[in-house]
Amino acid sequence: MLEIADDVTHGLEVVRALKAKFPELRILVFSSCDEVRHAPEAILAGAHGFVRKSANGPELLLAVRQVLSGGVYLSGAMIRHLAQDLEKTGKLHLDRETGERYAVGAAGQRIPFGPDEAFVEQKRISANIGEQRRAADEAAAAVAEMKAAGRPVLEGWTAAQKRTESLRKQLEIAEKAAANPQYANEPGIQERHAKLAAEWAKEEPGYTGAAQAAKEHAAAVESAEKTVRAQQKKTRALSADLDRLKNAKWLPAGVAKPVAHAAEDRVEELQADFTAKKAEAAKVRSAVIGTIEQPGIGNETVTAAKKALEVATAPVKEAAAKLVAMKTRLTVAEKAAA
Repeated sequence: MLEIADDVTHGLEVVRALKAKFPELRILVFSSCDEVRHAPEAILAGAHGFVRKSANGPELLLAVRQVLSGGVYLSGAMIRHLAQDLEKTGKLHLDRETGERYAVGAAGQRIPFGPDEAFVEQKRISANIGEQRRAADEAAAAVAEMKAAGRPVLEGWTAAQKRTESLRKQLEIAEKAAANPQYANEPGIQERHAKLAAEWAKEEPGYTGAAQAAKEHAAAVESAEKTVRAQQKKTRALSADLDRLKNAKWLPAGVAKPVAHAAEDRVEELQADFTAKKAEAAKVRSAVIGTIEQPGIGNETVTAAKKALEVATAPVKEAAAKLVAMKTRLTVAEKAAA
């Protein structure tokens, strides 16, 4: 439980620092600060709940248990407020300069929802992807240069192999003959072996050196290519992270779910209101039709009846518009919760 007093900015920095150092840590903010303004900021900073200092014992206990059990806690009033803001605004806006999320209230005021962690992280990952790609391209260019520079080494090794291959085979045959008692005493056997051994002694350092140089070059190229592959793998991993973040929502599921439930309740309320007003309008319509169809009714009466019908129909249209809009908002909330 982290107490945040007046310096909310510093408190949120503490939350971020704790989450960075201890990712598994569960944090419940305990504060007397404005819940409407700062609770979403605390959640987006990495906290798992926000409870007011004015909360009673049962609510405080509920908050602690919910956070410890892996959930996210916001007061019922805060959840209803988020649902109401959802009804008023329908969506949150993003300040692409600062990375801040905000809603526009009914009076046109900006309602802050704290930094968009996903957007900020996307910018960081995008920059990192660019760096990794540049590093991979530089490493690939270095490999190409290394291969070009090492071509004489490989050519030297190939030439040394061709030059010494026949000599090595002849020396092997001569060594076997000189060591075989059946041929050892034949004229010229020992002399031929000695001559070939002397020739090999002259050629061996060059052959061995060329072989070692070729081996070292191959190892260096393999190491450089391994670096390229590792950087390309990092780029792919970062790109996958970026793709996941592109669909990140403005609140974590633990908060979005109760907001969606509150929005669903609001849809039911609006549905009931629409049904009631529609029924009232139907009664007025029935009465108006009955009035108009009476024989001998004057034009003034007909006009008044039609006016009454318009007055009765207006709230139905307004209720229908609110219901449709809130159903759209509910879809947004349910997607965020998912």
